[in-house]
Order: sequence, then C-alpha cells, then structure tokens
Amino acid sequence: MTSIEVNGIYQVYSDIEKYGLSPFVERWIGKPEIPSFFTHMCMMMLQSFQLDRDRIHTYTVATTLLQMSLLTHENVTNQEQQSDTDLKKRQLYVLAGDYYSALFYRLLALKNENAGIKCLSQAVCEVNELKVERQLVDEEVNQHIIDSKLLTALADFFHVQEDLGAFWKSLLPLLFKRCHHIKKGDHDAIENMKKEVTDILHSFRVHEEMSWKTELVRFLQIDAI
Repeated sequence: MTSIEVNGIYQVYSDIEKYGLSPFVERWIGKPEIPSFFTHMCMMMLQSFQLDRDRIHTYTVATTLLQMSLLTHENVTNQEQQSDTDLKKRQLYVLAGDYYSALFYRLLALKNENAGIKCLSQAVCEVNELKVERQLVDEEVNQHIIDSKLLTALADFFHVQEDLGAFWKSLLPLLFKRCHHIKKGDHDAIENMKKEVTDILHSFRVHEEMSWKTELVRFLQIDAI
C-alpha cells in the first residue's frame, strides 16, 4: 500500500478500537476481534469506486462495526444456561452486538448517510434470512454469501460502472469462501479458489490506471497481473 493507504487502514483500526472497546464487556467476553480481512476488502473496494477519503473511512469503520455486530451475535447460544455467570455472559454478547450495531447507525447518521443506512440495514435482514436457511438446511450452506453480504450490498450501492460493481459482487463471495476453506485446512479447495480468483482478476478490464487492483493482488498474494 502507499503510505496514505497504510495510514488510512491504521486509522480505521484505531477508530474501531476506540468505539468498540469497553473494559466491562472485555472482562466478560474478551476483547472484540476486528475482522481484518473484511475491513481490508471494504476499504479496497471503496477506493476502487474513487470515493473521497473521509467517506471511505466512515463507511469502512461503520460497516466493520456492523459486521462485528453480526459476528458477536453468532456467539449467542440457545442452550440452557448452567449458572448466573453463563446467563450474564450470554446477555452481554447480545448487548455488545447491539452496541456495535448502534455505533454503525450513529456514525452514518452523523454524516447524513441515510441511504447507506437503509442499504446496509436491508443487507442485515438478508443475512438473517440466510442464517435461518442455514439452520434449516446445513450449517455450511451459504456461509461465504453471509460473510460477504454487507460488502456486496455496498458494491450495489456505490459502483459507478456496471462492470466494476459486477466485478466486486462476483469476487467477494469467492474470497470469503476461500477464507472459509483456509480455516478448514482444505488445501485442494484453496488452490481451486486461487485459480478462480485469478481468472476473475485477469478478465476484469475498466481502464489502464488501476493501482487498487495491483494492491488487491499483492494483498491476496496471487499472481494475477
């Protein structure tokens, strides 16, 4: 990344930690984990849309906090609790997830990004519908779609070129699917994902100056240029 981009992502992490850290919550459920891959993909995608720096920062922070809300709520179980401590921990997971969601609304509302709030709120509804489907069918069904849903919603919301929006909407679910296989240690699937990602990057052509694409390839550690 350029020095400006490095400073940008560090500032994003700094603001997420500033907003999201609570000593009381950390004591009970631990320090919240920032989904770094998600955050990087969000920032790179928004940079490719040539938004101004402040808007990129606002949406990257707000959307990451919303993703953290969804991930935190994943830790809420329906199992019978065995102690008051377990019950309190369960309640704090719910409240922490709600807190991150509230921060998302506040950050975008302060910037009068009402259309963005509507877009991402609808995406959350779609995520919850997919989670219900997953529970009814199979726990791995559509996981990569769920993980990338907020970002593909932003791709629809922001893109100024039809092929650029289509590029991100095809690439993002595949990247999150690749991450899922990496966690499972499925090396054959990882190699297949790598080839599919490379093919998408090879096929994409908008204009000659695409420094963000070069940076994306470097970040993904693949040879696609």
